[in-house]
Amino acid sequence: MEHTTKDVLNVQFVDKREVGDKSPLMEMKGFKESLLALEDSGLDVKEVVTDAHSSIAKVMRVQRPQITHSWDTWHGAKNLGKKLSKASSRAATRPLAYWARHVVLHFWYCSKECKGDSGSFKAKWHGLTHHVTNKHSWVSGLGGANTCDHGPLENPEREEWLKPGYKAHQALVEVAYERKFINNFHYFSNFRHTGTLESLHNHILMYASKRYSFGYQAYRARNLLAVIDYMAHKDRPVQTDGQGKQKHVAVWSKHAKNYVARPVMVPKTYDYIPALVKDIMTRREGDETPLFAKTELMPGDPRAIRPHLAPFPPPSVDEILSRRQGRLDDN
Repeated sequence: MEHTTKDVLNVQFVDKREVGDKSPLMEMKGFKESLLALEDSGLDVKEVVTDAHSSIAKVMRVQRPQITHSWDTWHGAKNLGKKLSKASSRAATRPLAYWARHVVLHFWYCSKECKGDSGSFKAKWHGLTHHVTNKHSWVSGLGGANTCDHGPLENPEREEWLKPGYKAHQALVEVAYERKFINNFHYFSNFRHTGTLESLHNHILMYASKRYSFGYQAYRARNLLAVIDYMAHKDRPVQTDGQGKQKHVAVWSKHAKNYVARPVMVPKTYDYIPALVKDIMTRREGDETPLFAKTELMPGDPRAIRPHLAPFPPPSVDEILSRRQGRLDDN
């Protein structure tokens, strides 16, 4: 997906049979093939945005050093929130729980305001452990600002301030200054997001639900139909009322644990379906092969590797039934 226009540029399908039945390798294979397809088409890829997938990060660092690799800020903030939640779970560190949400928002703020400069990101981030102790200016060896960006506080005498050196503050310092976490700041300095791509994945579930098992051809077709649906309706405007004000509806957010206002889009039209049906019928009319002829496998079809997803052929039904009957007899 292109980050600015949100257009789907390439779709890849990966089957377990193509990676030696090792599911963790499927995402990497799909990523490599998709990136290669974009480059082969003549597209000059300047930046790639993904989640914090360590194997993809290594591939980009070793094989594509000329391409900027960014990580989704939302995923980074989510992982930080999990660490803070764990760090504040003990009685001695319980005061840190109040600051967990604010720390995550500060991470979001640093990513947005650093404008691609990881040094600026670090300078803003290092003020965090001072701010939570009600100290809003500090000496920094990283350069950049050494004061908080906020103005005068409405209530500076708050009981939530952490005490320097106490367990809760130490726990925050351990999370905030973790070496691996600090060294990955450059991945978040461009403030990129993959939220629309995640929404597309949820949209695909309308066409190919995980509750059902589909063959390769059906699964591929359903995914492509979902992408066609998405592309045809992704730029729909928001509905307006008689005064021209945009309509919104209250929706419960499990992540925010509160209601959020979601815009009400204009209804879908599905104008592309008649043209799609016409194209299918035209192709069928010009196809000289019999209607019920066995189709040839497409290039890359995993059934050429192995006809079925199971690692070995099925035994006879009688053998399966006898094995089941034997277990019942043992009981």
